[in-house]
Amino acid sequence: MATDKKHIAVYLEKENEAALNEYVAKRGGIKFSAAINEILAAYFRHTTSRVPSVIPFESPVTDNLEELVEAKVNEALGGIAPSDLLEKIARLEAKVEAIAQGDTLGEWAA
Repeated sequence: MATDKKHIAVYLEKENEAALNEYVAKRGGIKFSAAINEILAAYFRHTTSRVPSVIPFESPVTDNLEELVEAKVNEALGGIAPSDLLEKIARLEAKVEAIAQGDTLGEWAA
């Protein structure tokens, strides 16, 4: 059968093969090609007319991304409250502006 679809071949890691087999079974035994198209469409957050339905994509990486980022930011801030951080940024901006206008750190020297 002629098609304009891109043909690819891939060697799957055992874990990915098991996950793909589970996905195929959950989708009623669809073809691997259809399953991979659905997974990619969900991952890239688009649909295509050739994919009849796309179930929500769930991934341990993306499911908790916001929480992971928030935890990393809090860790990087070292416990500084956001309001304190904004105040410190404003003070630094004022210092930079003063230096840009020729102040030799005068009141900022301390």
